[in-house]
Amino acid sequence: MNKKSEENILAADVLIKSAHFSASIHCSYYALYQYMMYMLNQRYECSYDQQRNLAGDASSHIKVSQEFERKLTSDSPQLCIDVMQTFAALKQQRVRADYSTTRIKKKIAERLRKEVNKHLTALKAV
Repeated sequence: MNKKSEENILAADVLIKSAHFSASIHCSYYALYQYMMYMLNQRYECSYDQQRNLAGDASSHIKVSQEFERKLTSDSPQLCIDVMQTFAALKQQRVRADYSTTRIKKKIAERLRKEVNKHLTALKAV
C-alpha cells in the first residue's frame, strides 16, 4: 500500500499539471487512504485482511479510517485531527469529482494535494 500511495500522490501531481483536477482529487484521496491502510498494517498490527474484515456490511473506507483515527490519536492527537480533517475534505471532494457534473477548481486540487503531501511526510515520522 505504501507504493500505491506514492504512485497516487505522484499521479495527482501529473494530473494537476495537465489540468485534470477532478482526477487529481481521486488520486490525492487514495494516496492518503492507502497510507492509512499501510500504517495500520505496519505500525498498528492490523493486517490488510483484518482491515477488510473491519467493514462487515459497512464501507471499508469508513471503518478503516475510524480504526486509523483511533490508533493515531494515541500517538499524535494533533496530527490525527489534521489528517482526519483533510481526509474528510478529500472524501467530500472525491464524491463531487467522481459523481457530480460540477468541476473541481485548480485551487482546491492543489490545496488538497499539498495537504496530503504534508500529512504523508508527518505520518512517516510518527
